Amino acid sequence: MAPRYLPLQNLMFKGYVNGLRWETKGYKQHDDAGNLVHVHRDLLHHPYSSHVSKVLFRATGSRLKKVAAELLADIYNKGCEHIHLCGGMEPQDFWASAKNCWAWSSYFKDEAFWAMTYKLFHARALYLDTSPTNAAVEGNCLTSALDRFHDSFMRAYDAEAILIPLTGKFSRGGNEVTEDEYFICQHFNTECRQTREAYFGLSTPDSEGDGTDRIITTAVPDGDLSFDPNAATYMPRSRAPAEGPEDVKGFFESLGTDNPRFDRRDAYQEIEEMFRRAKEAEERERIQEMMDEKEENDKEDEDKNKEDGAGDVVMGDYNHEDGVGDAGFGNLGIHQ
Repeated sequence: MAPRYLPLQNLMFKGYVNGLRWETKGYKQHDDAGNLVHVHRDLLHHPYSSHVSKVLFRATGSRLKKVAAELLADIYNKGCEHIHLCGGMEPQDFWASAKNCWAWSSYFKDEAFWAMTYKLFHARALYLDTSPTNAAVEGNCLTSALDRFHDSFMRAYDAEAILIPLTGKFSRGGNEVTEDEYFICQHFNTECRQTREAYFGLSTPDSEGDGTDRIITTAVPDGDLSFDPNAATYMPRSRAPAEGPEDVKGFFESLGTDNPRFDRRDAYQEIEEMFRRAKEAEERERIQEMMDEKEENDKEDEDKNKEDGAGDVVMGDYNHEDGVGDAGFGNLGIHQ
């Protein structure tokens, strides 16, 4: 009987030649017997592992890691096209829209795919931090898609462009700005930092993950505090990749109408439309506020002009002989 699914570790690339490290850096502690041990997490074993592997395997029935990588890369490349939405969406909702663009990946539970996503970015960050060359891995479309999204995201939500007040003036990059512009930028930077934390807070090299991954304990030899039981796996070597040069493109073409990459839709379209309407409503509100302010200023100017005009009273000449003045109306010929 054909297997219903493969363990997730059998479908994911790992190691120096593949650009992903699934073991956290870990930490040292003493076990119950007083021995010094190294403790780390295995990011491929967590509560959603079986669910993720089942959806991946059932999409094509292929055991090839390259096939799984191609399918996942499609999703992360799609997400990269809509990075501008990240600041207004929770990460789980954003990535749910990305995976729902294909019928096969819509079977991922939203929370499961989000967990798989931040673990993938975590595995990539761990690899880049561990590998002494930090070399890009040729031919792995998944790591390329992850890097593309990460780099584009960090540029879009640049939290380092902070305005600094200098000698009583506000400047950014040496250019003087107004105080209002300064505080607007400070607010923007705060939002950027919050967005970065939401999307990549669990995916930094020093993170130990979300606490749900399998714990692995290894005895530390000779009390060596720098000991990393997984580091050797990510050192440069000439060993060939785990899989041969199978024609992945040919494999997908051979599926014909069953190719899962064909059955797709734009799940972001409705969200984009919602954001567009919200932006238009915000712009209308801004214009209305400007018109109201102008109308109020015009009314204040008109009232002020009336007050100034009321004070310009022209007094007529007073005839000391007859005690009658013209009060500014001229001589009407009225005398006592």
